[in-house]
Amino acid sequence: MNSLTKQIYDEKGIVVIIALFLLSILTIISISVFIESYLELQIASNEKSYNIACYNAESGIYVAGELISKTIDNAAIPTGSELGAVNYTNRPQGDTTDYYRQVMGYDSYDNGVMDISFNISESIVDVDIQRVSQEITEGGSAEFANSYETGNVSSDGVSIIYNINSFGTGPSGTSNITGLYRKVVN
Repeated sequence: MNSLTKQIYDEKGIVVIIALFLLSILTIISISVFIESYLELQIASNEKSYNIACYNAESGIYVAGELISKTIDNAAIPTGSELGAVNYTNRPQGDTTDYYRQVMGYDSYDNGVMDISFNISESIVDVDIQRVSQEITEGGSAEFANSYETGNVSSDGVSIIYNINSFGTGPSGTSNITGLYRKVVN
C-alpha cells in the first residue's frame, strides 16, 4: 500500500503538464487562425481598392464616349449641365479648346496629355483621347446606293474611331483601361 500511495503522489504533476500542453496547442491554433484571418482581411482590402480604381477607370471610358458624342453632335464643347462633374484638364495656357480641336480632327494627337478629368467621390479619373481614324460606313452613300439596290436598310455616314485611355484612382492604387469608341456621323 505504501508503494501505491507513493506512485499516486508521484503522478500528481502530470495533470498540470497535460493541461499546459493542451493550452499551448490551443494557443498556437488561435494565433494561426488570427494570422490567417488578418491576411484574408488584407487581401479583401487590396481587392476592394483595386476594384474601385478599375471601376473608376471604366467610368472614364463611358464619360469620354458621351463627351465625344455631345461635342460632335453640337459642334461645340459641352458646358454646364451637359458636363455634370467633368472638368477639363488645364492646359499650359489654360486653353481648353485643345480637346475640341482634337476630337473634331483639327489638331493632331497631343502625345498623352490628359484631355478630361473628373472626380468620383474622392477619386480622380483622367482620360486621354486620341482620334485614330475615320472611314466611310459600309452601305453608305459612297457605296453608290448599295442599300437601295439590295433592299437592305443600312446606315450611311462616316465612322470616327477614337482611342480612349482612362486612368482611375482608388484608395491605394491606379488602374488603366484602354478602349475604342466609334462615333457614326450621318
